[in-house]
Amino acid sequence: MKWITIYVLTVALSLVLALTFSLRYSQATLFFGALALLLAYPVMHRIPQLNLTMGLFAGLVVVASFPFRKFFQLDDFLPSTIVMCVYAGILFVAGLGWKRSWK
Repeated sequence: MKWITIYVLTVALSLVLALTFSLRYSQATLFFGALALLLAYPVMHRIPQLNLTMGLFAGLVVVASFPFRKFFQLDDFLPSTIVMCVYAGILFVAGLGWKRSWK
C-alpha cells in the first residue's frame, strides 16, 4: 500500500508542478518521460497485486505519453495507440518487467 500511495502522490505532484511552472509540451514530454522511467521499476516489482500493477502501469503509460501526443498533435486513434504501445514497451523494458512473475 505504501508504494501505491507514493506512486499516486508522485504523479499528482508532477502534474501540479507542470501546471505551476507552465511547462510547454516539449518540456513536459521530457519531464514525464523521465518520471515514468523512474517509476517503472517500483510499479512492476513493489506492488504484489497483479491487477493493480497492470492498472498503475497503464496509467503511467497514459500520463507519460500525453504531452508527447499533444506536442506532435497525434489526436487520432491509431497514432495515439502506436505512441502508447511504444511507451509501454519502453517502460516494460526499463522496469525489467520480464523478471516479474505474471501468474
